[in-house]
Amino acid sequence: MSQIFETYIKSIEADHRRGNATEHTYRPALKAFMEELGRGIVASNDPKHIDCGAPDFIVEKGKVPLGYVETKDIGIPLDQVERSDQLKRYLPALHNLILTDYLEFRWYVNGERKAIIRVAEIGKNGKFVVSAGADLLLEAFFKKFYATETPSVRTPKELAQRLAAVTHFIRDQIIIVLASGDPELKRGAQPPVRHLCRPSAAQPQARRICRPLRPGHHLRTFRSQVERS
Repeated sequence: MSQIFETYIKSIEADHRRGNATEHTYRPALKAFMEELGRGIVASNDPKHIDCGAPDFIVEKGKVPLGYVETKDIGIPLDQVERSDQLKRYLPALHNLILTDYLEFRWYVNGERKAIIRVAEIGKNGKFVVSAGADLLLEAFFKKFYATETPSVRTPKELAQRLAAVTHFIRDQIIIVLASGDPELKRGAQPPVRHLCRPSAAQPQARRICRPLRPGHHLRTFRSQVERS
């Protein structure tokens, strides 16, 4: 068993056997494990909130984001978590994601599950029974996670599909925010923009946000500026 993995598994086992641990208790051990596995890897716990929510870790190398990790307490059924609203937000928005309860690890790329591994089971008196070869499997698992590149677009059809997914995601987030009843949305709104606070405005607003990403948009903007000048 590798030293890095042994330190990780013994740490979370000790925390678990004390009987009062939560999901947050195990995070330092996972952070140390991830950072030890790769030179220059930084795993930031509770990073800044992003559009789709707040994944528990962002993993970076030289300030370049490599992926995200969402943690749950040991024993939480990950099948149920996969079907949750939280994962339905994360999977289309985060191209490289790990979901874990610290003993089972699920890896998703571009919303599709790529691999599942389980490194240990909980035996009598809370003692962990480590799976054979778990150390090598988990280390290889994370190294593949680190090596996954940001997805590129190769065809117009693929670009259209990506933009459609982003537009739908933004629309859903706008609807969620509007349904929250936050008074700040309407406070001080002038008559010309009050219609933006209605759920029916979500789809056109999402399209408007994504419009600068469409092929030819910047070229048309440049041409119009030249014509005006």
